[in-house]
Amino acid sequence: ADPNHTCYILNINTRGCMTPLFSICSSDCPHAPEIVACLLGAGADPNLRIADHLDQNGEPSSTFEEDSTPIIGAVRFFLGTSDRTEGSWHLPVVARLLRAGASLDNPDGQSADEWLADEERRWPDWAAACRHFQAAKALIHGV
Repeated sequence: ADPNHTCYILNINTRGCMTPLFSICSSDCPHAPEIVACLLGAGADPNLRIADHLDQNGEPSSTFEEDSTPIIGAVRFFLGTSDRTEGSWHLPVVARLLRAGASLDNPDGQSADEWLADEERRWPDWAAACRHFQAAKALIHGV
């Protein structure tokens, strides 16, 4: 099976076509680190943007995260975690993606540090209170 093949996801938070890697990186599954390792081992591309794929109708993906990559989904997971005591198990997802060559380049031409600063401005209370987001930021800083 092709680990870069898109699948259609329809749940409370997400709707649209995405790769299995993006789906698991932005999920709250506690088994995400192991699943990410398996997908990367099977050849999943850590840099495929959702917008690089077409949905089941041959149209660009319609999800709100269309320009996101798996690592952006993984970092945003921390900002979306309502219970700040949970989610530490998601840090290995970010580390695995970075080791696999995940890029934080984005369509706006921002550096990783600029993107993280924008996320902190967008979600100031959550970013400041979330130690896991701060840990992910430390992993990414200067990449």
